[in-house]
Amino acid sequence: MARYKQSSCKQRIMVNWKSGLMIYEKGTESTVECYQCHIVIPTEVFNMIKFREITEEEIPEVSELYTKLLLYIQSETKDEYFVFNNLSDINLINKLKDDMADRSRRIFIAVENKKIIGFIAGEIIGCFLPISKIKKVGYISGAYVADEYRNKGIMKKLEKMITIFFKEHDLEFAELNVISNNFIGKKSWDKLGYNTFREQMRKKL
Repeated sequence: MARYKQSSCKQRIMVNWKSGLMIYEKGTESTVECYQCHIVIPTEVFNMIKFREITEEEIPEVSELYTKLLLYIQSETKDEYFVFNNLSDINLINKLKDDMADRSRRIFIAVENKKIIGFIAGEIIGCFLPISKIKKVGYISGAYVADEYRNKGIMKKLEKMITIFFKEHDLEFAELNVISNNFIGKKSWDKLGYNTFREQMRKKL
């Protein structure tokens, strides 16, 4: 049930107690803020797109997005590790099913009109340095938003959902890996507050 009230700055505010969302309207601009994660997105995006955890029936569709992610990295970086003999839908689907069964992992999705347009996958792993006082960290294993839906705050909302999951398990850090010449990916994660803290090197033999 929605309730309207007037703020001190004369914005009209609609509070939706059921969904935990606040809608601000000021002039011609209108945005939605989630009370839980405080992400603000345009109302036209919110009205069309829902964010939630994946269901088992949706695994094949997310598998297709995962394939697009891998192919994008392959095209963007030309890295030899991303030269695939083939990409098996069955292997990806089985991996996602395993992820769903393991409650130390989560997959969140963005859905518009029953179509999945983005996802983020994360898990709890051990710190790379065994002697560290930090024993567990959150790790983002994959994330992707369809081309036509980028720059609309969708990944920002998905990333916030996975970090809330990490915080619920008392984790202090979230990590991810980016291929060094995936410049678009690095820029996107930079905007979300991620910083390079160690670098991995290799030599071809």
